[in-house]
Amino acid sequence: MEGGDVGARAPLAAGDGVEVVALGGSEWSWSLRGFPWMLVLGLLSWGSFLVGLGYGIASAVLVTLTPRITSFSQDNPAISAPNKGDTIPAFVVVLVPFVLWFILAFLFEFFILRKHNISLPVAVFSAANLLMRIVETYLGTVVLQQLSAVLLGQLRPEFLAVCMPNAQNECTNENMSEVNDARKSYFSGHVSTSMCISTFLALYLMYVWCVRYERCPPGFSTFVGKKRSFGAALLRQLADALVFFLASSTIILSVVVGVSRVIDGKHFTADANAGLIVGFSFTILFFPRYVILNERGIRALQSSLHGIDHRGGAHFDLALDSTAAHEETLPV
Repeated sequence: MEGGDVGARAPLAAGDGVEVVALGGSEWSWSLRGFPWMLVLGLLSWGSFLVGLGYGIASAVLVTLTPRITSFSQDNPAISAPNKGDTIPAFVVVLVPFVLWFILAFLFEFFILRKHNISLPVAVFSAANLLMRIVETYLGTVVLQQLSAVLLGQLRPEFLAVCMPNAQNECTNENMSEVNDARKSYFSGHVSTSMCISTFLALYLMYVWCVRYERCPPGFSTFVGKKRSFGAALLRQLADALVFFLASSTIILSVVVGVSRVIDGKHFTADANAGLIVGFSFTILFFPRYVILNERGIRALQSSLHGIDHRGGAHFDLALDSTAAHEETLPV
């Protein structure tokens, strides 16, 4: 490596046990001074995010389309449920998961994993990468749900109450948007979107706690190979239980949303079950990519943090011992 590639090292703070590299005349620490915005933004995968925004535009167009018109009988008890409104409004289904994202990402990336992330750029990248991948998954689920609803045109259990048909089986409700929405039963958008985000957050909790938190970054000790006291072991087990409880709670909330949609007469049980399956499947498909992008971005940022040219072939080992960071330059 040339001299210009490696900045002078300066201690972050007394007793922190880790050094911060001064690159471009400024230290990477937990302040915004000298924050490498362009480097962090460049490591985020914008191509797939733009595809996700394309999903969002497509879903917005699909919402305006008239669904497939299917015949119905006024004597059909399956579509005779009363119009009771929404127990859980749509904005709550969308807003709450993103509020949870903010809380969890802020708590883990900026506090629990503070020493593991080493600096603010790593924490910001991890939180932003999580948000972008969640948005992609969410919009992909939405466009599939809208496409299914428009093409199938399945009637909701409350269809007759919304349509208010006359003797000629013609809807007398002048609000056609409500009538068209009553023809979009399969599958549940509330359930599928809440399930995809909830599953993503649950997997994120397990990933950051069971994978990233267990690592030993340079300059920090690890529990591995050390005998813990009874109190320390008990506290760790309680922390494990709390993380598992939080992860499972997000999934349970999605199931509650599904139950409420069936009780409200908005969907059949099959619609809610299909929403759960689709939301879960989308997350299982997209989450591994989030992990790969996150590991790659964190490794590049931490390599740059320690003055190593990551793109030039230098290697930064995250599994180093607690006494010092080991740097190895691979042949170009």
